[in-house]
Amino acid sequence: MSDNQQRILGYFIEEAKEHLATLEQGMLNLAGVSEDSEQIDDLFRAAHSIKGGGAMLGYTSIQKTAHRLEDAFKVFRDGKVTVDEKLESLFLTAFDILQDLISRLESPEGLSEAQGKELVKNAEPQFYQLQQHLDACADIKAVIADLGEAAGEEEGKVSTAEESDTASQSPLEQVRPLLREMLSYFHGEDTAESRQKLREICDRAKETANGE
Repeated sequence: MSDNQQRILGYFIEEAKEHLATLEQGMLNLAGVSEDSEQIDDLFRAAHSIKGGGAMLGYTSIQKTAHRLEDAFKVFRDGKVTVDEKLESLFLTAFDILQDLISRLESPEGLSEAQGKELVKNAEPQFYQLQQHLDACADIKAVIADLGEAAGEEEGKVSTAEESDTASQSPLEQVRPLLREMLSYFHGEDTAESRQKLREICDRAKETANGE
């Protein structure tokens, strides 16, 4: 590696470490950060910057890992996410993987392509769990909470006797088939198409619950 290349690599590592500090700080308070769109944007940009630098320097393992985190933060930007302890733990595990790659790159031995590929391959189960649980928190828990509030409002307006007499369905009754459809996708294979279908069903459920 030439002196110029070594200098560029050094700049990237120092910048990446600053972005890692931003990511770590945000993940340690993910529940609070998730309610602040500006802080979520900061986390998204930190992952995006590491991804871009990794791609520019040809470190595919860093690029792919940062990209996975970037995609995860995009879910927060797209809608409400209910953060629980499991989600926080999964995010921190994903962060540790990216931090390990940067640390190895900074070491005297450096980060070889073969080593990077092996680390990324071994990390796939962790990222799969993160994506699965993130989708659940974003598409199931938040919607059910919203529907629960809508159902409470509906029950306050209409008595049980009146509901049995009316020919039209309440918003909650109309939403139940959508929830069943949502759960069928949730328990099925995790693909980009299934995640998109989940989001579409969530939008329809919210509109129905709100009487739109």
